[in-house]
Amino acid sequence: MSARWSLYADATIERVVGERMVGPDGNRSGVIGRCLDRYQEIVQRSRPDLSVPEWRLCFDAFDASMTSISWAGIADGMNRLGPKWGVDGRSLLARIHALPYAGIVALVDEAERYWAAVGRGEDPRVPGEER
Repeated sequence: MSARWSLYADATIERVVGERMVGPDGNRSGVIGRCLDRYQEIVQRSRPDLSVPEWRLCFDAFDASMTSISWAGIADGMNRLGPKWGVDGRSLLARIHALPYAGIVALVDEAERYWAAVGRGEDPRVPGEER
């Protein structure tokens, strides 16, 4: 059974759902679910091919408090933390800048999910990490 939630729809949610609805009594949950399914598929298909140390560096640079992409902050973090993970931060940052937008979104999404798991007290793996 699906969980029942209350959701406050900001202007973006209202627009995205409204553009996909047929009639005032349409299935809002279905629209949101389909959009999220597509988003998840895009993220999975666009995930950059990074080594485990490169993912760790990204997660350190995209820290848990990050709410938006700050390239200056990320560059500083990658340069400062690169030696910790044995990664050339400048080279990795150049590769990230060369990614298509969907690849950058996938990278940020992975970091967001990683830090959310840490916040829940879990010990999350990074992509490619074996346990």
